[in-house]
Amino acid sequence: ECRQYLFCLTPKPNIKYNSSVLKNLTEIGKLDIIWVTGIGERGHLQTSQLERMPPNYGDMKLMIERIESKASLKSKFEVTFRLINCW
Repeated sequence: ECRQYLFCLTPKPNIKYNSSVLKNLTEIGKLDIIWVTGIGERGHLQTSQLERMPPNYGDMKLMIERIESKASLKSKFEVTFRLINCW
């Protein structure tokens, strides 16, 4: 049996909107995954250090805070944005 999972890593709330910290952050940690099979055998996977390219935001950064998962054609829907001055 084979399974694939997609992980989305997000910054901690205290640095999520601090652009000066996020610009220089490249090492984001390791994934340490432990599981038990249906017959009771344990499995373990530890990744090497995960890295990312520092974002090049320029002077401004626009993020979507909230958006509806569905919208009807030709009708209004609400979107909440966060605009950060990175300069």
